Amino acid sequence: MAEYPVGMVVAAQPEAVEAGAEVLRNGGNAVDAAIACGLVAGVVDPQMCGIA
Repeated sequence: MAEYPVGMVVAAQPEAVEAGAEVLRNGGNAVDAAIACGLVAGVVDPQMCGIA
């Protein structure tokens, strides 16, 4: 979990949290951070991501 004055990012994978936090640090919004988290999670933990 990473907390910032403008938001918080929570994910099962630390790499996904870092990606989302980086987006927020660079001025992105919550949707941008969620997309980044989802994409990274799909790469580092693909069995936990997908359309079911």
